[in-house]
Amino acid sequence: MDAILFGPDTQPTKRGSRRRGAKPHMWARWQRPPATNREIMLDRAVVAAICGLGALFATYDNAAPTGLDRVDGLWRAVGAVVVVLCAAFAPPIFALVSAVLAAASSAQVGLILVGAMCVVLAIIVVWRAPDWHSPSALVGLGVTVIIYRLPHDNFLGISTLVALGVIVPVVGAALYEGPVWLARMLSIGGAIVATATLVSLVVFGLVMWQARSDLQSVADLANEAEQHFREGNEDQAQATLNQAVDKLASVESSTSSRWMNFTRAIPVLGQHTIAVQTVTRSGASTATAAEAVLVDLDRDALSITNGAVNLDAVRVMEPSVGALAAASASATADIEGLSTSWLLPPVADGLDRVANDIATLTTASRRADDAVRLAPTMLGGVGTRNHLVLFATPAELRGSVGLIGNWALVQANDGQLQLTGVGRASTLEPQLEALEVSLTEPARYVEKYGVSNIETSFYDITLSPDFPDVASVAAQLFEAATGTSVDTVMLVDPAGIAALLAITGPVTVGDVEVTETNARDLLLISQYILFDTNEERLVFLESLLTQTFTRLLTTDFPDPWDLDEVFAQVVNEDRIMISSTVPEEQTLLADLGVGGAFADGYSVGDDLLAVVGQNQGQNKIDSWLAQTTTYDVELDPFTGQMAGTINLSLANEVPDALLPDAVVGSNDQGLPRATNRLSVTVYSPHQLLSSSVDGVEAGFQIGQEFGVNTFNRVIDIPSGDTVTIELEVAGELSLGSQYHLVVP
Repeated sequence: MDAILFGPDTQPTKRGSRRRGAKPHMWARWQRPPATNREIMLDRAVVAAICGLGALFATYDNAAPTGLDRVDGLWRAVGAVVVVLCAAFAPPIFALVSAVLAAASSAQVGLILVGAMCVVLAIIVVWRAPDWHSPSALVGLGVTVIIYRLPHDNFLGISTLVALGVIVPVVGAALYEGPVWLARMLSIGGAIVATATLVSLVVFGLVMWQARSDLQSVADLANEAEQHFREGNEDQAQATLNQAVDKLASVESSTSSRWMNFTRAIPVLGQHTIAVQTVTRSGASTATAAEAVLVDLDRDALSITNGAVNLDAVRVMEPSVGALAAASASATADIEGLSTSWLLPPVADGLDRVANDIATLTTASRRADDAVRLAPTMLGGVGTRNHLVLFATPAELRGSVGLIGNWALVQANDGQLQLTGVGRASTLEPQLEALEVSLTEPARYVEKYGVSNIETSFYDITLSPDFPDVASVAAQLFEAATGTSVDTVMLVDPAGIAALLAITGPVTVGDVEVTETNARDLLLISQYILFDTNEERLVFLESLLTQTFTRLLTTDFPDPWDLDEVFAQVVNEDRIMISSTVPEEQTLLADLGVGGAFADGYSVGDDLLAVVGQNQGQNKIDSWLAQTTTYDVELDPFTGQMAGTINLSLANEVPDALLPDAVVGSNDQGLPRATNRLSVTVYSPHQLLSSSVDGVEAGFQIGQEFGVNTFNRVIDIPSGDTVTIELEVAGELSLGSQYHLVVP
């Protein structure tokens, strides 16, 4: 049996090599007598057992040279057996060299100890037992443990190159200095692997050469289909996308052929094959799902016509949009699950681009799926829905845009929108005072702003910079004052009104024409100059809002896919915000970017900077407030310790004080005319070290809100002056892979 497995010790060796023990040892007095046959058999049996241990250990490693679990396990087991055998039967000095290299490559304490033990054992073998194979096999096992515990997350993992450097001495020595049977086994195995790899490379190259032009055609057709769709030609878009789907199916078929599947078992090449197959399969399934959406899509039926939405046209799309969301999510999961550490840079970069595109599609299709499911309910498809619209003016700043001037109530019933009421915020206050309303929710809002008698000051409910909290308070107070329950609250400022006028066209109130271009200036400034009395101004505002929303709810909207051009800027600037009392609907609104939540996307460990102003002068002067903020951060990327300097410049650029008192007065507060009195709150997760105003040390009131620190001070800014605030902060961040700053 010994001769069959390993060959007898007297078997001829390769030319130029010497059998272990053939030459008398230099320390002859320590040499033991020649091993008996029983000892030799025991030694070889131990070697075999150690090989088995190495193979077993290798199966629990996570190195993935092909990306196929079972195949990778086999490759790892074979690799471990080869290293152990080579260490066992190569001259022991080479096992010592590999042990030293392995110990030097170790980064973990445990691996360093294993490497040190291997070195010691290898020295003992060289010194005392050069004719025994099992101790050297143990050295090989230790080397295997180390190289399989190196990280595998870099290209070819730099650790893979290190591992090759560690085992090359012992494998090379076994090939040229070891027994003939081992050299023959290594040579035959290497030849088989080399031949299989060469054949696989040829197959992979031919298939990819053929698929390359088809993939480019798919990309061109997809872009062409998108262009047709944006131009309103759904039929042409569908036909073009169908061509792309057919070509992609052809590519998927060729990349999934039997010969290509064979290449999956080849290290390194296998990961490339699996990546290509996954991308083409995911692309084909996603494109097919997108094609089904186009089949169900009735663009004209989805348009808002005469203030109504065809809910049946929305419901028809629910299955196909849901299927697209599921297909794209599955594609994203499949691509993210790929093992990429062995991919060549061009392939890895291309995969990253595809992954980003699919992830973008996944997000968009998920939002579309949510919108298609929830829109019928939000638009009164299962019962009347009431939408409260608040009109705020940033001329008098509050945490959420500004002071509330007017409100409107829009009712949705089976997709039909109707304006049912318009009024001033102040008209709700007598009812609220009479009812003695007491707010308890949201708790953080009540705790922070409840002292401002907010229950009877509807126009001031926007004190919080978190619009969902504001919307909750607005819904409660409006229902208490009017008896009408509210499902959704929308906030619009003058820039938002201008965007709405882009849809309705100009509105004429008396002899004043309000257009998309002059609405913002008119609502922020000119209204206070045009009208002699406050009563005339309030009548003008109510009439403007009534006409604007009446026309808005009785007109035909632009194509739904063109609405982003109308509303993108005002939504990004929080000029229009929407909040729902239904959590699932609120999640959708947040995903669409109109939710208005403070510090959306912030989590503990990130950095955050927000500056919120609240008008304290009871005037409309904030239209001329110019703010510049800089944030200088010194960061230790290893510890996460940071030190930051916040510089805030506030300039009062109000023109000559010929403006009316309602704009530049101070309502008997005794301030010089055109003075801007502003309560400034800076939000930061860090500790405040020092603070100054115009270079002079000044105290700030420190508090907490939304889980971060707040630094507050009231600042007076005379007309034409600039006030500079400087805050020094320090703290600690959880960096992860990058520095993340959230700016609400």
